[in-house]
Amino acid sequence: TVYFDGASAQAISGTMTSTSAFYDVVFSNSGTKTFSNNASTTDVVINTGATVVAPSILTIDGDYTKDVSWNESAKVLFWSVALSSKSM
Repeated sequence: TVYFDGASAQAISGTMTSTSAFYDVVFSNSGTKTFSNNASTTDVVINTGATVVAPSILTIDGDYTKDVSWNESAKVLFWSVALSSKSM
């Protein structure tokens, strides 16, 4: 699991797809977390107080859990599991 929990802004960059994809990602605290490149992950958790700016393409292979609104800047959001269990 990768935690982005800084109280100040955090830029998330680099290769984040294919063999460099995240497994589980958890966002917490007040700093805005901004993806600068497309990303893939298994599970995403956005806790209360966190602000996440998504990349153009975000692939989620598992669960998406949010306690707050998220900046849905992602132009394309992929799930590799049934969408019936997901909510935006």
